[in-house]
Amino acid sequence: MSLYQSALKQGVVRLLTLPRLSLPLVLTLGMTLAAVLTVVAIAKTLLLLPLPDIKEESHLYQVSANLQFTDDISVSFLSDLRRVAHLQQQFGNELNWAQFRLGDSNLTINAQQYTVTRINASMGSPEVLGLDILLGQTTTADEAKQGIWISNSFWQIALGGRENVLNTTVSMAGKDYPILGVLADFVSVESDDDMDQGYQQVWLFENMQESLTQPETLNITNGVITLVRANSGMLPSTQEIESWFRGYVKAEISEEQAQQFILSKPFTAEILPYRDAFMGDSHVLVLALLLAMVSLLVMACLNLFNMFIAHYQGRNKEFSIQLCMGSTVQRLRNLIFVENLPMFALATLLGLLAAAWLIRFLPALAGDSLPLLSHIQLDTSSAVVGLATVCIINVLFAFVALIHVKKDSLTDSLNSSGKGTPSQQNQALGRILMVVQLVLACLLLTISLICAKNSFDEVYQSLGFELPNAFEVSMEYADEAWQQNLDEYEEYKGSELFLLRQRMNQRLSSLNAQVLDVSTLPLRANMRITSFPDPETNENRMMITAPVTDGYFAKFGIKLLAGRDINAQDIGTDNVIVDKRLAEERFGSQQWQDIVGKALRVGSENDDVLTVVGVVDSITPTVGSNISYNLPTLYAAEELAGARLTTLVILPEGENLDQETVATLLRDLDPRLGDVAINSIQSRWSSMTQSARLNMYVVLVMAALTLALAVIGVSGLSQMTAAQKRYEMAVRMATGAKQFSLLKLLLRDAGLMLALGLALGFVVSVFGYQYMAGLVEQLPEFTWSVSAMVALVLALAMLISVAVPSWRTIQSDPMRVLREL
Repeated sequence: MSLYQSALKQGVVRLLTLPRLSLPLVLTLGMTLAAVLTVVAIAKTLLLLPLPDIKEESHLYQVSANLQFTDDISVSFLSDLRRVAHLQQQFGNELNWAQFRLGDSNLTINAQQYTVTRINASMGSPEVLGLDILLGQTTTADEAKQGIWISNSFWQIALGGRENVLNTTVSMAGKDYPILGVLADFVSVESDDDMDQGYQQVWLFENMQESLTQPETLNITNGVITLVRANSGMLPSTQEIESWFRGYVKAEISEEQAQQFILSKPFTAEILPYRDAFMGDSHVLVLALLLAMVSLLVMACLNLFNMFIAHYQGRNKEFSIQLCMGSTVQRLRNLIFVENLPMFALATLLGLLAAAWLIRFLPALAGDSLPLLSHIQLDTSSAVVGLATVCIINVLFAFVALIHVKKDSLTDSLNSSGKGTPSQQNQALGRILMVVQLVLACLLLTISLICAKNSFDEVYQSLGFELPNAFEVSMEYADEAWQQNLDEYEEYKGSELFLLRQRMNQRLSSLNAQVLDVSTLPLRANMRITSFPDPETNENRMMITAPVTDGYFAKFGIKLLAGRDINAQDIGTDNVIVDKRLAEERFGSQQWQDIVGKALRVGSENDDVLTVVGVVDSITPTVGSNISYNLPTLYAAEELAGARLTTLVILPEGENLDQETVATLLRDLDPRLGDVAINSIQSRWSSMTQSARLNMYVVLVMAALTLALAVIGVSGLSQMTAAQKRYEMAVRMATGAKQFSLLKLLLRDAGLMLALGLALGFVVSVFGYQYMAGLVEQLPEFTWSVSAMVALVLALAMLISVAVPSWRTIQSDPMRVLREL
């Protein structure tokens, strides 16, 4: 049997006979490799592979044209299809333009109701995107406005993939539509679709050219995506789009005040490849994850390096004999490589299995933080990356394991008794590796804990209100014309909307719950922002306007700071309540209470004057958003129809609102109302903070792994050093040395290494973090307190990991140790 076969056999046997070496390697390397392979699979899907549903994505661009209302709030000017049609007219028909907006709706087929993603788009949008038409006609057909197209997933789920579905009638928002076609799933878009249920999408189309015949609506909002397909050389420049914007406003907006107001806002235009716009900041997150996982793999390898050095230093005599018999150092390294193959193969298998499991559960773990999660998979290339990584590590291990072998020390090694620390057992390499590991650990811990602190502060910030067991109960408007007419009243009190809300509240009061006649929770998914030029100061004012009712502030714990609360007599009057931000904006930070009883101008018209009856504390109306909505807020006892007819229900803690019961109560409230939806304030908070909480958990896990690897590494090195000095320690104890003095000796021996590693780590973490923050805008500001805490925690952990194995060695019976050695 050849030496290599013998080495391979010995490696297999060692899996069972030497678990102290094989188990840590298999588990540590396997699990860190799994994390690396998972991130590699994510990076490959998001950064390298073409989008799964878009054809010729290099020719597809997303166009944005935004008005900057505040430093944090910008609104899309291309929110109206008429403006996109005007753009197409301006720059010629050689460019293919499209626009779409996503929303949720309920659709009924054969008395079965489904929750779907409703995509309102311009005709021809799927063709511009490059989506395949699986069944039916193109979306540019004349009758496209009369029907709907459904996605492939919805076709399979709701209709079993039957090919005779064309012209099947479905009901949505109180209207009947025939199915005119089936489209491929629109995957490359930010959506709330449940990946387990596929992409349940329904497309409705409008004629872009017909929109030119409609008057300018002055509607400016977000949530609309504008696309253009063309070669890059044919695209308009941002300067040309800005010139078009100014020309459009002057020519199409006739109201002088509105025209001046829009032109006074900073305007920015941008044309991005659709892939870049869709991915957003995901590529930065993926690269950061890849760097973090590779760093953890390096730390794990450093630990294993020390373990292997200690193991093979114990076989010095074996290697010395082989060298004396004519073997070369390179041949010994080859034998070590073969001997370690079974362990590394097992670690690779564990890494691949764990990576496959992690990828399978990515949608549950990551939520909406990353796109295309359902398309991420572990393929052959990922397995090749894993195998190559393990082979490289094995080569490095084989090289490092014999780096201490010196031919001029062979005689000493062969003649030594094995007691003490022979010259061949050089600890310098282990100490250098440990210093590198401490520096890396310090940097990773600093980054992780600063990011975790930032996420924690975002998630658990003070919102200025409490979160009782409150629910929004809403009903869909099935008749859009009626929905618009509900807002056309001279006085709110006694209007059709007022009476409709009263009937809805009366029915819900039978639930033995408190019903508040108001349409929004203080934690809001959508906000109504009013902006107007103040004729008295010539300043542009911007504020949030929100409805309120009697007892609203008390129920949600919003403090009344001055004046009185809103009551039933204030409904339909000019009496309002403002928050402290608005009061300070108008009356200053010292005399803000003086606003109570004063007139408040909220528009440019003479009758746009309200009376302030109270001031409440300012709140944070949303969390987890990139946009800050900490604007002045005005509360009025008046409602608008809104996107859905909504009221609030508050139950005792621990109770839940049953969907079926509520739907039964409201079923025949009005035939022009559709489905019932229930959203709790707790679920909204969970949804808004999901991404920040996930980031916090991920970086905390990474910090824990980093600390654990550092502790294991230092502890292992300390244990190895103490074991090598067992003979020396036993002699010292036998001759009367105290245990405490021996502990001080061992701590002093490791103290220089720890001090050097922690000092370098602190410096590298400070300057390294600030350098990385300059490259990655998403990193929060450097925090000295966190960096100091990292250094302190790491120092304490390192001292404990040195002291514990040293103390265990010192506690051994010296006579027994001398007999064994």
